[in-house]
Amino acid sequence: MTDEGGQAGEETSAEEPVEGGIKFPPGYDDSYLIAARRKAPFIGEIRGRWYDLPFLALDATLRSWPRRVMSRRVRHRLGQWRTALVRLNDHDRNKAWDPQDPLHNITVPDDEHVTVPAIWVVELFPPSATADLAALYDSYPPMMASLHGGSSADYLAETRASGGYQWSRLADVDQYRRPDFASVELISMQLGTGLTAVMGRFRLTASTAQQLDHEWHRPHEPELRRTAHGRVADDREFAFYNQTQRARRKLHDDAREWMGRHCGGFFRNRSTPQPLVDVLLLEQHDPTQQRGDGRILRGLGLSSVFAVIESQEVRKLILAPSGRSQTDNILDKNTWALWGNRVVAAGERSGMNIYGGEPDSAAAVAHRAADETENLLLAIAVDHMVDALRARYTSVRDTAGQHQAFSPKQLSDLRQDMLSLSLDLATTAREMAAWWNAPGVGVPRFKFRYLDEDEARFDFTEELRDSQLATLTDLVAAETSLRGILSTVATLGAARAAHRTGRLALGVSALSLSTTLLLSSPGPHAVIAVIVRWFIDN
Repeated sequence: MTDEGGQAGEETSAEEPVEGGIKFPPGYDDSYLIAARRKAPFIGEIRGRWYDLPFLALDATLRSWPRRVMSRRVRHRLGQWRTALVRLNDHDRNKAWDPQDPLHNITVPDDEHVTVPAIWVVELFPPSATADLAALYDSYPPMMASLHGGSSADYLAETRASGGYQWSRLADVDQYRRPDFASVELISMQLGTGLTAVMGRFRLTASTAQQLDHEWHRPHEPELRRTAHGRVADDREFAFYNQTQRARRKLHDDAREWMGRHCGGFFRNRSTPQPLVDVLLLEQHDPTQQRGDGRILRGLGLSSVFAVIESQEVRKLILAPSGRSQTDNILDKNTWALWGNRVVAAGERSGMNIYGGEPDSAAAVAHRAADETENLLLAIAVDHMVDALRARYTSVRDTAGQHQAFSPKQLSDLRQDMLSLSLDLATTAREMAAWWNAPGVGVPRFKFRYLDEDEARFDFTEELRDSQLATLTDLVAAETSLRGILSTVATLGAARAAHRTGRLALGVSALSLSTTLLLSSPGPHAVIAVIVRWFIDN
């Protein structure tokens, strides 16, 4: 069986049942579980640990007649305490589990490394955020305006009125960068007269670019993690997933925090994470050629190993969603990755020495990829803005259903919210329909393909365009109908307010008349004096 150190002996058979009736499939090495269970038995099996007796008492209470006289709230609280004790026992067993078990621990190969050379964040400025865009241009003047001798205000007026300049870097940005950013660029781009995008390009320092790799490679011990639903006992495998992805998220949070403070627009105002793409470059694995180890890549938040979203215009780099549903609820929504093999991606591109340093460096690959994917990132950012507009429309619609309780101020606030929503929706729908079809706009065509198939299943870029424009059309139509309903609600509210005001005015008039009658004849014969004497006499 096992010695005192917990090492599994040769006498254990994979087909023998574990105590308690648990049976494992043939070929499964259950010796690690048996050894861990001997070191840390399941809760309640022994009485020697501090949490065994409390657990048994709680369990007996919740399984016998006392539970019938308890309120639901008390039963729920006792159940939470019982679950918390079970999680402590799970944590003890995870710590006792042999790290050599390949099913409960993950080791990244020594020759595999990941670099995060750059992060790109996009902020959008529809009509509701025009004041924020003006403040941004005041702080960081567009270089195109300075080049042509104009002011920031003139540049804003020209670009928002006639399209004007389509692209300009903003000045005086890099002096405000964080120490872990090697450089920061803000680039302003017009998607039409009423919609402006500003992309923040963050180039990370050499040490910051390696932080994720250090976390990826270091040994991870079991963790008792707090969540919104209580504590969770992560073994070494899930501690690897969560702690590595949290290291990646920290880079994202730093970039988003900088953008929110220096370049806040629509997403900042709506308290929604700005669309973000980070570049992840591996040294050995090429995801465009073969499927990688899903458990190792899951630590980075790259869970899609069976299929790729790739483009011939952005060769050997894969676009991957990295939101909460793909990354164990660690990474934030509106997050994407552009990842691939550094050497292979650099070899597919010529003229890489113009970026300085080694032509096959991670920074050079990221710089070229930023130029290649720029328009697709703008389209993805607008798609996330459409999602936020849909949520905002839903909120306004549901709030409108409570019109019977509306005060004039609430109606005024609702009309103001509806006005900004109407402007943003109408402008975005018009500008994006023109932008997608503009001849000078080159959006790289990414396609979805399974790795074991040669042909692509569908055109990702085309699906993005069609679904985005269709959603905008539907939202504009729905918003127009809702606006008509709200006009009726506002009319009813105004009539109700006028009726209330009329009743108040009538009451004020009656009070004024009574006061006039009582005080009309000053002296001992005044009405008020006669009434007072009558009360005194009687």
